[in-house]
Amino acid sequence: MRLRFYEPFTTLSWLAGVTERIRLGTSVLIVPYRHPLLMARMAANLDRFSGGRSSSAWARAGPARSSTRSGCRSSGAGG
Repeated sequence: MRLRFYEPFTTLSWLAGVTERIRLGTSVLIVPYRHPLLMARMAANLDRFSGGRSSSAWARAGPARSSTRSGCRSSGAGG
């Protein structure tokens, strides 16, 4: 059996279009894997497509040097 993994925002946006009442969301999104502004835009789009039914948790994972993977340096608390 081959496991398939799908990009969460694309999948949830599709689900927003084919459902009307269920809440849509992720468990935790790891910020260093993508540019934070792109993730914010994708989350905002999903929230709009779903009529406010989306929710997600964001996490900064790993040591400070891993935060440069997305091309942004963290300047907030703990960074």
